[in-house]
Amino acid sequence: MRTIVDQSSPIVVKEHDWITADRMAWMAVIVAFAIRVSLAVYVGLNNPPQSGSDSQEYDTYAWNLAQGRGYRGMSADVSDRDHLTAFRPPGPSLLFAGVYLVAGHRYDAVRIVNCGLASLSVYVIFRLGRRVFPASAALLAAITYAVYPLAVYQSIDILSEPLGVLLFLLFLDACIAFGFKPTWRTASLAGACLGLSLLTRSNYVIMIPLLGLWSLWQFRSSWSALFQFAAVFVIAAAFVAPWAVRNYFVFEKFIPLSTLGGSALLQGNNRVVATDPKLVGYCVWDTDIPEYREALRAAGDEWARDQLAKQFAIRWLKENPDKLPWLLWNKFARSWTPFLHHNPSRTHWTIYLLTWGPILALFCVGFFTTLGQMLRHNNPGWLLHLAVLHYVINSLVFFAYIRYRAPIDPICILFASVAATNIWTWWCNKSRGPAGAMTPNAESGGCRSPRPA
Repeated sequence: MRTIVDQSSPIVVKEHDWITADRMAWMAVIVAFAIRVSLAVYVGLNNPPQSGSDSQEYDTYAWNLAQGRGYRGMSADVSDRDHLTAFRPPGPSLLFAGVYLVAGHRYDAVRIVNCGLASLSVYVIFRLGRRVFPASAALLAAITYAVYPLAVYQSIDILSEPLGVLLFLLFLDACIAFGFKPTWRTASLAGACLGLSLLTRSNYVIMIPLLGLWSLWQFRSSWSALFQFAAVFVIAAAFVAPWAVRNYFVFEKFIPLSTLGGSALLQGNNRVVATDPKLVGYCVWDTDIPEYREALRAAGDEWARDQLAKQFAIRWLKENPDKLPWLLWNKFARSWTPFLHHNPSRTHWTIYLLTWGPILALFCVGFFTTLGQMLRHNNPGWLLHLAVLHYVINSLVFFAYIRYRAPIDPICILFASVAATNIWTWWCNKSRGPAGAMTPNAESGGCRSPRPA
């Protein structure tokens, strides 16, 4: 049987196995798309966004863009609901505006596009996984993510998750491909995906220092690769720059991504979430906090409001250092718990427990057993561990929220799949007795290590 070399990493694989796994991953994509569209139809494919929701904001900005009126619409506590805004990053609304230009103001068209993008993430997690893990683990992750209820549910609304998750996975995939084989092409692709990711979900900004740490360690013995990788940051900045320049002309302030960060900081760091057992570690809308309500509503514009919210949050943190350890612990625990909070239905609570619970347990095993192996073998796949860390930092700085975990859910499922396949391998070898043959990669925690083809 012929062998082929994965051009993104120096690993020899059997051609038959590679093609079979690849075809099965694409079948998982088709299944994922069918499930998502079916659920969207059941829930209401062409239902308008709920008033006051994030979806309504994205839709309003997108429709104004499609009509040539610019990026305008509502923002928190600004009486003019048709003003030029930077309340949210423009990526999702730019995508939706493109759909509206082609199909008209049709919510079903946007939802189908979102289902398609979310389904493509199924293949990207397979592609990402097989760079650093056995193909069996990558394929198991793709199949699991295709039917994972939370991922399915997050795919069917007019929100940023489908586009944001896909771009984030493509960014990680390009970076790891560069780690195996540095080229200007993969650096450019990684930079473009990072820039577009930031324009879709501003909380990805925490990945930038972590990416710098990863590159300094990964390419510590190759100055040329480190120099090439610097292009990732330059290209990402080039993608973000037009939006920042536009915001400067509109607000005469430097707003690189959005005017929502200060509000998010206050929502997760205040008296209410530090004392209410039902909300600790979670969030409360900032104007629902009595002591801040009037000042925030009187701020005048969205930039001033956001700056004021940030000042309130920082002041509260400085004045309440004794509450910080308890608050941080609850943010961390709530960001991972398999038990839904915030008044879920019994059905949702049970489904979440039975799906995320086993994934979380296996993820913990896979995450820690692979990290040491990757660092010892200089495997660039440890960037996946930093991607998980970026979510943890987000949760600790702001608050725990299931939607914030959407970009790393497929990564968690990938680590869980590695653990599951290793446990299965161990069980099979044990059943065969001392003469049982070890499968490739079993002794290294299921990690592929760079080696000559």
